[in-house]
Amino acid sequence: MLLYFKPTVEDTPAWAVQAVAGCFLAIGGLCLLGRSGAKLDREAGTVIRWWGLIIPLFKSARRVSPEAVRLSHQEMRYRGQTSHWYPITLECTGDRIELDRPDKVMPAWTLAQNVATFLGVELVDESQMAAG
Repeated sequence: MLLYFKPTVEDTPAWAVQAVAGCFLAIGGLCLLGRSGAKLDREAGTVIRWWGLIIPLFKSARRVSPEAVRLSHQEMRYRGQTSHWYPITLECTGDRIELDRPDKVMPAWTLAQNVATFLGVELVDESQMAAG
């Protein structure tokens, strides 16, 4: 004789359902409310990278001596579709720090130009803007 048991939602303990729902809610909240950024301090010569939900929760500071701001172009193809990014990196002695990665060329170029002007360094443009 065989006994078949088919679990249903009613058989699942309420705490297990709440735990799974809580995990999904937490991950969704991090994805929707998670923010990050960089703060440049020209006088102190530091780059402060931060991450947080509504306010910055985690910070890391690095002393840098910037030499240039580089704007480049990255392209990714997946299943017949192409995505474009324009990473903005701060070139330092023996190091690169990515500041942002916009997906449109004009906002990326404007931001890179503003950062280079603010820091008083050269803008190295390897994006499509250099071609015209």
